[in-house]
Formats: sequence, C-alpha cells, structure tokens
Amino acid sequence: MLPLVLLLGACAGGQDDGGVKDRPEDSDVVGDSGGDDSDDSGGDDSDPDDSGPDDSGEAQTPGWSNLVFPLIQARCDDCHDYWGPESELAYQRLTETRGAEPALVTAGDAAGSLFYQKLGPTPPKGGQMPLQVPEVSEAKIEAIRDWINDGAPEDQLWTVFGELYKGAGSCWNCHRGWGEAGPSNTSALQATLLSRSVGGYTLVVPGDASRSLLYLKLVPSEVPFGQAMPLSYSFVSEEDLTGIAAWIDAGAVFD
Repeated sequence: MLPLVLLLGACAGGQDDGGVKDRPEDSDVVGDSGGDDSDDSGGDDSDPDDSGPDDSGEAQTPGWSNLVFPLIQARCDDCHDYWGPESELAYQRLTETRGAEPALVTAGDAAGSLFYQKLGPTPPKGGQMPLQVPEVSEAKIEAIRDWINDGAPEDQLWTVFGELYKGAGSCWNCHRGWGEAGPSNTSALQATLLSRSVGGYTLVVPGDASRSLLYLKLVPSEVPFGQAMPLSYSFVSEEDLTGIAAWIDAGAVFD
C-alpha cells in the first residue's frame, strides 16, 4: 500500500485542517501541495495504483473495505493523514460535518458528495483530483458513486477474523507474537500476517484466500501440513470461514 497523493477535499476559506501537510494559505483545496489546481499530471489511463474493482467492465460490488479505504491509503494518505490511517477514523472524517461545511460523503447522494465530485472534470471547488498521479479510472469512479448512492456502508470485513483472533482460547492464546502489544494493535498484526511465511505459505496473501495459510489452516480439508486450527477450540463455522475468505479476497484491509 504505497502512499501516493490523492487530494479530494476542498476547504472553506480559513478553515483549519490539521491533518493536511504543507497547504499553502491561498489554496482552496484541502491538502494542495503547491501550484494551482490546473497543474494536474494528467497521468495515463493505466491506473496502476488503484485498489478495488478492475477496469474490465465486469460487474463488481463496491465497498468501503475493498474499494474506498484502499484508495485512500494508496493515494490520499500522504496529504490527507487527517483522514486516517485507521479505517474507522477515515470513514468518520469523510462522513462527518465540520462546522458549516457538509460532509465530504453524504450517504445516498453521490452527486452532492464532494468526495465524488472532485473525481470528475468539473468539481464545484478547485480542480479535479488526484493531483500529480494518474487520474482514477471511470470504472472506479462509477463504483464509488454506486457505493455512496447505496448508503456508503462501512463494511468492516476484517471483523470476523478479528473476533476469532481475540476470542478466548483461539489464535491469541498461542499466537501472541503476531500482535506484539495485543490484539488491539492491528498495525503489528497486519504487518505480521502479510510478511510471515511458514512451510512456503504466507499467512495472508491479500486478494487470494486459497493461498493464505491463515485461511487454509482453518479449513480441515485444506490444511497443507500440521493440524487444523484453532487448537483446543471449536472449529470455525462455515459462515465465519466465508467471512474470513471474503476479507482476504478483498485485499485483507484492516478496518
């Protein structure tokens, strides 16, 4: 999740936004790193750093965890650190009102949401976003529109595994080293799951549950070596297995 630069908000005159770095005083764009809004890079159409739906035209289900938050992490966080980096905080920042200013995302109303408007060529404030990086593809913009119009739900896909990890007698009992400071330290837990390999299998391969040891060890018929997990605990339900697989397949974003 390489942080690049995506600037989507606009700032009312004089309103402070402490999470935006190096904003010039005369800018009307939140997080503007310099120059006027016309100085977009333009980019190409390859859209290499977007997360979420691909551009193949196939039907995709837009969501917070598998589209919007990964986009913020990849292309907004450098300048809009006020939005995150935690998913819950980012969602709050986008959907809360700030003084007289409306929320950047108004659930059910993409056309009236500045977050969506700034992705288009003629936003009501400032210039089109992102600046200095390739523009977001039409497919992803449409997916973001659909997500907002569907109520901008904050789906937290990692919650199913999070509860399993923290539950008494489950992962946390034996795998305390995964989280270092504890199950609430999601940054350490995420770093461990994405980097640690055992027996040639990485614990979590974002986008592919079928190659993720974490998931394979929870399915008795798929265990590549050793015993099914968790030990000394009832096996994970089919519903929860489906949820954990969905979280990994969606990119293993930690909400």
